[in-house]
Amino acid sequence: MQSIFTDVSIPVQNETIKDLLSTGGMAGMLNTIWLILTAMVFSGILETAGILHKITETMLKAVHSQGSLVTTTVASCGFLNLTASDQYISIVVTGRMFSKSYKDQDLKPEVFTPNT
Repeated sequence: MQSIFTDVSIPVQNETIKDLLSTGGMAGMLNTIWLILTAMVFSGILETAGILHKITETMLKAVHSQGSLVTTTVASCGFLNLTASDQYISIVVTGRMFSKSYKDQDLKPEVFTPNT
């Protein structure tokens, strides 16, 4: 349990291997975990306030085919990544924005999944 929460250091002769094996334990991943949690909360606020629906509605006016839906998804994900400067927020928010549209267009979920 201690190795999960505290620094881990394995004594080896080679400095390069020592650097690879020495970690900050679970605490080293907390920044990433906070980013993911913040992205989910931000997405939830946007959805609950109706902002996400309004933005999605406006963007979907230009969508007339499956290809344009995918293009719109990629563009919005890229825009969010640039403006929010965080890939987790762009993935979560875009996922919430377009999930229903992909179901309506009879596209498989694999097409929509950003990390496949």
